[in-house]
Amino acid sequence: MDFSEKLEILLTRNGMTQTKLSKELGISQAAIAKWIKGLSRPSPDKLLQIAKIFNVSIEVISKDNLSLPQETKNYNHFDNAKIEDDFKRLLSLRNEITETFNEFSEMFDKRLSNIEKILKDKKF
Repeated sequence: MDFSEKLEILLTRNGMTQTKLSKELGISQAAIAKWIKGLSRPSPDKLLQIAKIFNVSIEVISKDNLSLPQETKNYNHFDNAKIEDDFKRLLSLRNEITETFNEFSEMFDKRLSNIEKILKDKKF
């Protein structure tokens, strides 16, 4: 399996367009199209970026005699359940911090009021 076939499979598996990949790599979409058509190959630094984007080894992506693993996931693939759990934990922490701040604020206001009263009585 050559690079062009691998790239096309990786794009399809990850629901990524040539345009989106070109933006990720900072190159033109035409360059990606040439790679897919087998008219050119990416530079070593672009190969490394592609390997990272699609979470495959540089050897697998660059060597024609190696096949892609059956499953590959884009590093941008998000686990929505984990994100939701993390978001709920963050909301809970925010609420806890807000409650603590409000309690501190009330306590501070009372103490400040007491300090002001003492200062008035002492007539500084």
